[in-house]
Amino acid sequence: MPICGLYILLLDKKLPHGFRVQLAQELRQRASQVIPHLQKDSLRNVAFPTPYMTQAFYKNNRSFVECQEIHSKSATTV
Repeated sequence: MPICGLYILLLDKKLPHGFRVQLAQELRQRASQVIPHLQKDSLRNVAFPTPYMTQAFYKNNRSFVECQEIHSKSATTV
């Protein structure tokens, strides 16, 4: 399933909240394994939500992986 299809599942309020939280965590954890190996802007023109995920990862990678709010830049690494 394409990543945009997985995000549609996240937005479906009919699905259990716990399932959606686990799905978000899985998406972020797997993305965090791939994103560091790519050039920062290489996913800029691909389908949503990949560019958003890339920006969020580079903004604050620890919060991204831990599925927390991503507010400000951080120098932390995973």
